[in-house]
Amino acid sequence: MLSSSVKVRKNQLGRTSHKASKSGSFFVIPPVAFSVADWFTKYADEPFDWHYPCNPTLNTLDVTMSEHDNDHQEQHESDVATATPELARPPFYVVVLFNDDYTPMEFVILVLQQYFGLDLDRATEVMLSVHYEGKGVAGTYPRDIAETKAQLVNRHARAEGHPLLCQIEPQSI
Repeated sequence: MLSSSVKVRKNQLGRTSHKASKSGSFFVIPPVAFSVADWFTKYADEPFDWHYPCNPTLNTLDVTMSEHDNDHQEQHESDVATATPELARPPFYVVVLFNDDYTPMEFVILVLQQYFGLDLDRATEVMLSVHYEGKGVAGTYPRDIAETKAQLVNRHARAEGHPLLCQIEPQSI
């Protein structure tokens, strides 16, 4: 492994700079003026914008803000009109179980209890609507949750050897 020599010099501001002979670039090690706890006790009440450009010749971020900086910041705040975001509820989807001639009724009730959290009476009602009407609604969820539940039910049914089909449909309003 090759060792590289390091040269030390002072820049225009009196800060120590180190030069690695291999890279040829200088980097500035800023002096530690205060600790983080000191900064919070001293400057916590003052507004501070981390996006405010610092002076590039100083190579460090000036933490204190002058009166001119506050006026400049207030001027920019008045130039921009803010609006409250429009929030809408996500569209909901219904998880539908379809009837087939091979899946046992007990298995459908078990799936409704296990994956949709229905009690025995409600699971039996949904199972009977699947049996007599051809399909039944197991639950209403946002799209991601509905897709996940449908996939889990379909995987579980295939693992148990049953052709039970579970799909999602947009909720009719």
